Amino acid sequence: MEIPIFYGAKGEDPKEWTDQVEKYLLKIGIKDDKRIFEIARTHLLDNAKEWLENEGMCIADWNKNKIKWGINDNDKIK
Repeated sequence: MEIPIFYGAKGEDPKEWTDQVEKYLLKIGIKDDKRIFEIARTHLLDNAKEWLENEGMCIADWNKNKIKWGINDNDKIK
């Protein structure tokens, strides 16, 4: 099992993706929210990466981030 790439394309489910990220990282012993976010962001491409860069996300609490909950101000990620 590994972390899949998330593109932010139509039909992709950000909640499902973040669940996979958490499951994998917790399985290998990574529990720190900041570290989880740092790793997760390296698996974002295309619309998802652009959205993150444009929003200027600075998240220390993984459980409060917009990606995890599928919230998107620009309707690129749902």
